[in-house]
Formats: sequence, C-alpha cells, structure tokens
Amino acid sequence: MRIEVELPGELLERARARAKAEGTSLNQLFTLALEEKLLPRKPSVRRAAPAFGSPDGRPIDVLTPEQMDGAMFG
Repeated sequence: MRIEVELPGELLERARARAKAEGTSLNQLFTLALEEKLLPRKPSVRRAAPAFGSPDGRPIDVLTPEQMDGAMFG
C-alpha cells in the first residue's frame, strides 16, 4: 500500500543515512521501525524495595548526610 507522509528534513536525511549504512531500502527501514513501535508493550516490573538491616535481623544505623560528611571528612 502506498501512502504519503510528511517528515522533517533532518529526520528524513538521518533515515536515508541509516538505510544506506544498513544496506536496506528506506521503505524497509520505515516498515521495521513502525513494526517495532507497534509491538505490544511489556508490563513494567516493579522491584521490591531493598530491606534495611543485616541478614541476621540486627538493625543497621542509618547516617544522616551531615554524619556521613563528618565521618568522611572529619
């Protein structure tokens, strides 16, 4: 299917350069880019917050920035 799309000149030049560097046509570059953009999104994975304390359950003191500066720089 044939369509007409307006692109900023700088973007078109970058696309032409990429297609040439990859040894492909501009049509194929646009097709692959659009296919990639339209892939289903992966659900974001939320990581658990790091646990405070040592593995044996003893609490660890958390220093304030001022205490850290004092410990590092005296």
